[in-house]
This record gives sequence, structure tokens and C-alpha cells, in this order.
Amino acid sequence: MLRELRAPGRLWSTVLVLDTSRIARRRLIAMMFESDCTKRGVAVVYNNLPDHDPATDMVLRSVLQAFDEYHSLISRAKGLAGMAENVRQGWRAGGRAPRGYRLEVVPTGAVREGQPVVKSRLVLDPLVAPIVRAYLLLRAQGVPRSPAIIRASAPWPATSTHAMDWQALTYAGHTVWGVEADTPAGTKRRPRAQWLIQRNTHEAPTPKPPVRRCWRGLRRWSGMRGGLSMACAIE
Repeated sequence: MLRELRAPGRLWSTVLVLDTSRIARRRLIAMMFESDCTKRGVAVVYNNLPDHDPATDMVLRSVLQAFDEYHSLISRAKGLAGMAENVRQGWRAGGRAPRGYRLEVVPTGAVREGQPVVKSRLVLDPLVAPIVRAYLLLRAQGVPRSPAIIRASAPWPATSTHAMDWQALTYAGHTVWGVEADTPAGTKRRPRAQWLIQRNTHEAPTPKPPVRRCWRGLRRWSGMRGGLSMACAIE
């Protein structure tokens, strides 16, 4: 729509919108869109906004957009709470399986909108897990990534294995959730105190001592503080 709005040969001058939430559920984004339309002589007409004078229209539109954002934030908070509860119960909270695992889908017995509700958990991939085990054992011995990949006969580029070091707790058999930061603010990951770790939720491909040594190496190589103490604390 933005591309069409800015096109020189545009043949329309009004945008008809069902309700304010259809543009955006963030007030700033909605205001930027409306400002862009105003600059180009395009009127934005909301079906759920009665016709009033400009001042009243501004107040009502702002109130509706504020409630749109409020409901969005509430829905997000409830969704995150549900994901955290899944983790506490030993289930996955979405996302792909780490290398060496696959997702096992388990029906819960509940039905929602005519469809069975399912949850997932990690199980070892019999084909890939032995390679992951060999790689992690080499990394625990201090072997750099590229030589470890070659010695483990792993068909992975070295750049793709950095995440495996950060998933050391997953490879120790624990489910970790809430590691990634919500928004980039100079750091990709949240502080350790904000992570949710549920212990012994799935089978580990390698013994825990090598995982502890992986964390020690990660702390040294990445400059992360507290990595070793965190790994030891949960084992």
C-alpha cells in the first residue's frame, strides 16, 4: 500500500479502513501512515469512526488507536505467559529443533476450533545426534570450530555452529526460553537472570561435563560473564 501511495500515477485519493487496528496496532506506526497520506492528499476513512469535526475526530481516533495498542500488549503478555508455562511443563515454546534433535508432536486430548491441540518436545535425531555428540566433545576439549567440524565429519559451515555453543544448556538436556532480546539494544541476548530454564526435559546427546567446559570456553571467547557459574548451577 505504501508503494502504491507514493506512486506518481496513483488514481485513488481515499483509503477505506474497516477499523483503526487494521492499519497498525502501534499508535506511532498508525500516525506515521496517516501523516504520509495527508502529505499526498489522501484521506483515511475509518468505518468504526463516526464523522465529526476535526478536533473531535482526532480525540476519538487517538482513543481507539490507544486501545488497539493496549489490546495488542495484553495479548502479547498472555501469549508469552502461555509459552513460559509450556516450558515449565517440559514442552517446547515454539521454534525449530536444534541441530541433532527433531520435534515430537504430542496430542494433549484437548480440541480447539475443531482441531486437536498438540504440544511438542525434543527427541534425539538418530542420524544427526552422533555427529553433534562428536562435535561437542571436541569443542569441550578446546578444539576450534572449523577443525572440530572436520574431525567430526560434520557437513556444516563453521559459521552455523556458533549458536550450538550458546545452546549448550539445551544439549545438556534442559529447555531454555527467553534468551533472545526482544529488541536490538546493543545486545542480542537477555541477562542470564531473565532466562527461564527447565531442567531435564529431554535426552542429552552428550554427557554434562563437556557441556560445562563448552560454557567455560564460551565465557572466555565471547567475553560473557557468569557463563560457567550458570552452567554449574543447574547441573
